Amino acid sequence: VFICGGGVVIAGAEAALATLAEAFDAPVATTISGQGSIADDHPATATAPYFVYYPHKVPCPEGAMNDHDDDLFRDDLFRKEMTGVAPLKDDGRVRLSRPQPPSLAQQQRRAAATARAARDGNPLTLPEFVREAGPHDIVGQKKNGVQEGVFRKLRLGKYETQAHLDLHRVRLLDAREQVFRFLQEAQAQGLRTVQISHGKGQHSERPGLLKSYVLHWLAEYPEVLAFHSAPQNQGGAGVTLALLKKSSDARQKNREFFYERSRAQR
Repeated sequence: VFICGGGVVIAGAEAALATLAEAFDAPVATTISGQGSIADDHPATATAPYFVYYPHKVPCPEGAMNDHDDDLFRDDLFRKEMTGVAPLKDDGRVRLSRPQPPSLAQQQRRAAATARAARDGNPLTLPEFVREAGPHDIVGQKKNGVQEGVFRKLRLGKYETQAHLDLHRVRLLDAREQVFRFLQEAQAQGLRTVQISHGKGQHSERPGLLKSYVLHWLAEYPEVLAFHSAPQNQGGAGVTLALLKKSSDARQKNREFFYERSRAQR
């Protein structure tokens, strides 16, 4: 079957088409734009025109087809296939997929971190993800029992800084160890207010990464009562001030002091 369009008419190839059809003894079907490319009374004119629609060859309606009938046929076919199918109603709800369980590699990393913490006695954890703090974020937290006035003085930098730890250019694993030792030694010496310089990390691959982990460690270390970003004149968002609990010796001395004072007032 020869299926001919308007190109035959435009090229003036009607006679050549007739000769070709006769040579192959093949019927000729035309689109609407190809009408006239072969005479209606020519023996090769197809009485039941066809057009090709892959993967099937299907008979077209009576008469010839134009170049856009292929798209129209597909639309009709789609509508027939969708007969009886109702679209889903939009109920305005967002359906969230369930979180995927951790991969084997993640489980192994977590187990290794837990085992390492158990071996070295360092309670500071190193999870794969922590709550992120932006490079310029001003952050703070006070734990239960800390008076608002005490926290305000820490936030304003009113307490004298008694020790300082600089973590610039320190790797995350090493920073975890240094923060733990620093806090441990500071409390053993009876220090109350300390300062940790972690930097803003604005040029890091993960901005604010070290800062975020330092805040995570201060929040989980039980001997830290409160912490807050330092005032601008003390380093701002790149420095965190921490308030430590009194050491056991300091608490004992405090008890003895108030006991003696109460006796003297009797």
